[in-house]
Amino acid sequence: MKDRAGEGRVDYNLIRNFYKNIKDENFDLIISHDQWAGLASYYAKKRIGIDYVVYIHERMNKFPWMKGLFRGIVAKIASNYQEKVLFEAIAVYAVTDQVARTIGETYNVNAETNFPGFMGKKVKKFEEKE
Repeated sequence: MKDRAGEGRVDYNLIRNFYKNIKDENFDLIISHDQWAGLASYYAKKRIGIDYVVYIHERMNKFPWMKGLFRGIVAKIASNYQEKVLFEAIAVYAVTDQVARTIGETYNVNAETNFPGFMGKKVKKFEEKE
């Protein structure tokens, strides 16, 4: 992508080698903020066996805006990686019900809605607050 010139290689190296940075730690779980950070977690699980969860904050799709040969190759590769990341995660969370729905529709993965900080908590109506 033209607007990301020069950044791709750095991101790829960080993603592929992330597990090397944490292999001597005593982590039980990795929490990934999106599917691309989840790719680093996916490799960590494959290499050193640490489980991970993925928190998705944008609607999921298979890159319909990509056109031509570029779409045929790059979109397929990206979709395959997204699918692997989601299927290997021990849990997938989404910021809204709509985002969770797109994950299920796109990859047949069950995502639980978890607006940050509110999972399992009831929000009081204004009149009930002190």
